[in-house]
Amino acid sequence: MNRERLQVKDIVRQRREELGMSTGDLARAVGIRSPEFVSLIEAGHSVIGLNRASVFAEALKLDVMGFCLCCLFEVSPVFYRAVFGEGEPFLPLPR
Repeated sequence: MNRERLQVKDIVRQRREELGMSTGDLARAVGIRSPEFVSLIEAGHSVIGLNRASVFAEALKLDVMGFCLCCLFEVSPVFYRAVFGEGEPFLPLPR
């Protein structure tokens, strides 16, 4: 894994802060009852399930495909590379 690549936890935290959202704001926007779950994601102790990645991308106003690919790469880099070849996904762009 490229140490220079931002991880999903960093993307979530940075974008949430850019948008002026609290962890509670983001939790509500994605339909999660507990802001602590967002904190766990940002700390790297939990991951965003692939079935919820698009909801997070929408709430964070990020390119959905790009964010989903970043989540897929973190959950299963072997599967990502089997489908998309060597390399890593690009950072999702704000929309």
